[in-house]
Amino acid sequence: MSKENKRKDFLESLKIIKNHMNWCKIKINPEDKEEINDSRIEYDYVSWENENDDVIDKIDKIANEYKLTLIDLIMNVHFMVCEYFVFDEFCYFLGKYDREKNICTIDQKYGRNPNSKWIEERKKHNRRICYELSRFVAFKIKQLANEECDVFLVSDEHESHYATAVICENFMIIIDSDDFIKGEDLNRVKLGLKLNGITIVSDENDIVKKALEKINLNRKSKNDFDKEVKEDSVKKGEFEWIDILLNKTKIIDNDGIYKYMKPILEFKGYEPKKIWKKDGNKYIQTLYLPWNMDYMIINSLGLEILSSREFFDNIQEGKFSI
Repeated sequence: MSKENKRKDFLESLKIIKNHMNWCKIKINPEDKEEINDSRIEYDYVSWENENDDVIDKIDKIANEYKLTLIDLIMNVHFMVCEYFVFDEFCYFLGKYDREKNICTIDQKYGRNPNSKWIEERKKHNRRICYELSRFVAFKIKQLANEECDVFLVSDEHESHYATAVICENFMIIIDSDDFIKGEDLNRVKLGLKLNGITIVSDENDIVKKALEKINLNRKSKNDFDKEVKEDSVKKGEFEWIDILLNKTKIIDNDGIYKYMKPILEFKGYEPKKIWKKDGNKYIQTLYLPWNMDYMIINSLGLEILSSREFFDNIQEGKFSI
C-alpha cells in the first residue's frame, strides 16, 4: 500500500478509536517536499529540527550501544524527551479560552508558527509546548527509523494541539508527550508513573502493547502516587506535609505542580485556586489557598505565607495576576 493510502487509512481509523483529542489533520515536514493530494494533509509551518544536543547524545548513545527493536527505539525517544523537558505553562497565560469550542487558543507565534529569533531563545531553557515536543520526537524517530516507518504530526481542527504519529508495517500509534486529558507523560515519567501518552491506532501482533507493558513494569500508577502522598499527611503536620508534597512534585515544574497538587489538596479539604505570580519578565502558574487568616502561595519557588494585606497589595501592584 502506498504512503498516501496508508495515511488515508490512518485518518479513517481515528474516527473509530477513542479519539478524545479529535485528531483529524496531518502535518508533514516542509523539508520532505511531498506531493499532497488530500486537504487533510498539510505542510507544517516550520521544519523539524534538533531541540537539544544533550537529549540527542543520550538517545544516540542508547541506540548505538543496545540493539533495540524499532518499537523500543520509539519508546526510548518518547521517554527521554519527557524526562528532560517540562511544559511551558506561560502559553496558558498568553492564551484565550474559547468557551464555544472548549479550547485554549494560543498565539501562533508561540510555538506553532514561530520566527527564527523565538526558536533561538528557546534553546536557553528546557520549557516546551506540544508543537515543539511533537516536532522533536518526529525528527528523532525519523532519523533513527531509517525509512522503516512513516512519521508525521497530527492536529485537531483548530490546531490547538499537536502530537507525533508513526505508521509502521505492523502498528500505528500516536505519541503525545503532554496529553492534558490522560495526564502528561512529561510529568508521569519524572514522577516514576506509568506512561499513558501513547494511543494505539492499530497493533496487529501486540508489539506496542508488549513494549508498553515492559517499560511500565516497575512504574507506579497515579492512584499509587496519590495514596502515598495522602498517607504522608497522617504522619506529618499540615505545613510540613504540603512542603513534602511540593518537594515531590517540584521536578515537574509549575504546570505539573498545579495539576497534581490541586486535586490532592482539595481531597484534604483545602480550597486551592490558580493565580499567576510575576517571575522576572514572565508569570508562573501558582496555587494559593486560605491559611488561617493569611494566604499560602505554592509554586516551584517554594512555599510562601502572605498576610491578606500583602496578598491583595501584590495583586494591585501587578506581582500577581488572577
